[in-house]
Amino acid sequence: MDQGLTLLAYSNESDELAKEVAHRDAGFDRLAAGVRSGEAAAQVKTAEALERRFGPPVVRRALTGPAVPFGGEEWLYRYQVKKPSPRVYVTVLSGGAIQGFRYEE
Repeated sequence: MDQGLTLLAYSNESDELAKEVAHRDAGFDRLAAGVRSGEAAAQVKTAEALERRFGPPVVRRALTGPAVPFGGEEWLYRYQVKKPSPRVYVTVLSGGAIQGFRYEE
């Protein structure tokens, strides 16, 4: 009986994980299309709005140096599992404003 419950719990977790990956990949598809068309830059101006609309980035990396004198982050969006994956890089300034988007195959 315990083995059956364990397998059921594992199956349910696996289903939830698959749904989450599909949800995040759909968000990436929408973001990538918006970046390629130029609509994302026109419609999304802050990091908060970006996360609300497309979900969290896969990676956040701190930016330093003369190009970003007040700090900030570079956010990476891509498919969760599929590799190779196109990528969208978003430059977020320390105040939360988005400086730019970059799409790479």
